[in-house]
Amino acid sequence: MRDQKEQIEFEMAFFEGLLNVDSKNIRVLVALAENYSLLGSYRKSLPLDLRLTKLRPDRAIFWYNLACSYCRLKMFDEAINSLREALTRGYDDFPHLLRDND
Repeated sequence: MRDQKEQIEFEMAFFEGLLNVDSKNIRVLVALAENYSLLGSYRKSLPLDLRLTKLRPDRAIFWYNLACSYCRLKMFDEAINSLREALTRGYDDFPHLLRDND
């Protein structure tokens, strides 16, 4: 577990450096948000999820991930609204939705 945490922290430093060069790089934003979530740093992943929904509002998965971040932070009204937006925009992975702890 310690090695995995160190790897994630290394990746985060790398991705943060890349984000300083290109602040709208979708892949970097996704990777950084996922790593923050893996570490339980939802306050840090939330702004990245918000940026992703603004940059690519058409991507249902970004709205779903935003809903998960809100839920982890106990911001339930925002989570429901974001989940509703994800479903409206085509999110359809219902088996995952039913298993997801968020």
